[in-house]
Amino acid sequence: MRQRNPTKARLDVYIADDCWSCTETARLVSKVTVEFPSIAVQTIHARTGRWPDFVFATPTYVLDGRVISLGNPGWQELHELLSNALNLINKLKQAQHAKQATIKG
Repeated sequence: MRQRNPTKARLDVYIADDCWSCTETARLVSKVTVEFPSIAVQTIHARTGRWPDFVFATPTYVLDGRVISLGNPGWQELHELLSNALNLINKLKQAQHAKQATIKG
C-alpha cells in the first residue's frame, strides 16, 4: 500500500484498454494536472496496476481512497470536488500549524 501525504490530496484514476470513454478521461486528467498542480494525480492502467477491491469499472476516480466518480464526471463537478478537497486540506494545515504554535508557546 502507498504511503499518503496527509497534507496533499491524491487522485487515482483507473482505466483499461476496453474503456470506450477513456479518451475523455485522459482529457480530464490533463486538465486536472494543469488546474490543480497541488493534487498528486496518477492514472493506473488495468494491465500495469493493481486495483483495490472497490474498483470494478473504468474509468473510476478515487480521491484520497474514496470513489468520487464511476465514469467520467463533468468538468464542473470534478472541479468542485477537487476544490473542496483542497479547501479541507488547507484547513487541516492551518489547524496543524495552530496546534504546533500552541504546543511551542
